[in-house]
Amino acid sequence: ILRLSGATEYAVIAEMLAELLTYENRDITINISQLEFLNSSGIAMLSRFMINARKKSDGAIIIIGSSAVPWQSKSLQNLKRLLPALELSFS
Repeated sequence: ILRLSGATEYAVIAEMLAELLTYENRDITINISQLEFLNSSGIAMLSRFMINARKKSDGAIIIIGSSAVPWQSKSLQNLKRLLPALELSFS
């Protein structure tokens, strides 16, 4: 469960994700299959990452989720609207 309060508390995670985009020709895999809950601030942070990845990444972005976690299937599909090349994998 990840319930940080607003963008400022998610800044550390956002900075780490932004740093991943600085590496050329690298695939990025994010496994959130064990994440039972992510609040709207966390989803907004992931959305901003997808927008930045669309502009900067030349490697694949892969998110591994779980079909057993209800919020993931809908929210992760919405991220594909921001980054059509996003690869989703559900366990």
